[in-house]
Formats: sequence, C-alpha cells, structure tokens
Amino acid sequence: MDEWARMDPAYPEEHARWGKTLRDALRDVECDQFALVYLLLNGWERLGKKTFVETDYFFQGYWKEVVDRLDGVVARYEAVERRSRTPGLWRRHAEREHLRYAAVRNAAIDLNKGTAI
Repeated sequence: MDEWARMDPAYPEEHARWGKTLRDALRDVECDQFALVYLLLNGWERLGKKTFVETDYFFQGYWKEVVDRLDGVVARYEAVERRSRTPGLWRRHAEREHLRYAAVRNAAIDLNKGTAI
C-alpha cells in the first residue's frame, strides 16, 4: 500500500516518475487501478503471496446487463451453503458472529457511557 500510495500527486517527484513508467507500460490508460495492477504484475515475487486477485467479478457491468442475473441470488447462495462441507465458512455463520460481536460491543459501550474508551 505504501508503494502504491507514493504514486499519488501528494509525492510530486515519485508521481512524475511513476506517471512516465505507467504511460510507457500502459499507453492510453493511467489511473489508480492500473497502477496497482502494474505493481502486482511487476512485483509478483514480492507481493503475490500477500495478494488475492479476484477474477470472477464483473466490474464493467451496465445495469441492463446485470439486472437479469439478480433473480434468485439469495437462493443460489443458500444452495451453495447447503452443499458446503465447511459450515464455519458459511455466510450465515459470519452474520451470526457479527450480531454476537455487535451485542458485546454495544453492551461495553453502554457500560462506559460518558467515559473515553
């Protein structure tokens, strides 16, 4: 993240250097997302083990293209969860844990009202 942040205009010298590098490598495209992709592709040995690259998400979907895929999303998730052999990874488990954590946190806040935590 630090290396990516240094591509920002807040660091003028590094921003200029990175701008030239990215323009040379990516031609017509210069944005934060492509800068991050450049870092990952050129530093995979160093960054690859720390990074998960999502390849199944449809980033550029227009509403008309995406809306027909939304029918039954919950049912499809639940079907996948029922087939899962690892109940601890179910989304519902995470939701229950969130509620339990929120209850404990809220109780602690109520006990400490008026004092800095």
